[in-house]
Amino acid sequence: MNENLTNQLYEEFPILYRGRLEEMGSCLMCQGFQCQNGWFNLIWQLSSLLTQEMEGLRASDRNPFLVEIKKPSGYLDTMEVLPKVLEVKERHGGLKYILENGSEDMYGLVEMAEQASYYICEVDGEEGKLSVRGNIMKTLCPSCQKRLNFKDMESK
Repeated sequence: MNENLTNQLYEEFPILYRGRLEEMGSCLMCQGFQCQNGWFNLIWQLSSLLTQEMEGLRASDRNPFLVEIKKPSGYLDTMEVLPKVLEVKERHGGLKYILENGSEDMYGLVEMAEQASYYICEVDGEEGKLSVRGNIMKTLCPSCQKRLNFKDMESK
């Protein structure tokens, strides 16, 4: 994804994408979004829904992100461990969105977005379908499919 779109997501959803500031290790967001611009709206919508869900849960009486930790002194302290996106990329033609510390509903939203990506062209965001060129799979609209020399997965 280009730098402008990447920065828009980082600025609007800083809690979710805070891993971008970490060195590469368990979190790969320092590499940015490893997909093309066509999925920007899908990722934006997912990020917005995840943030709404997270804020709603944080405001509830049963905040699931609060955990008790034992300090070296023996006292218990409460710490908030918020959801964090570890990686966003294209994999096997679809979106792969890796989230940690999410709620069951948040993981459900991620799964729906990943499935929806198989119907959205990764390049331009138009209606798409799974396409293939050799052993490379991408979700593409007919125009991008033709321009990039891909074929329908079914007619492989």
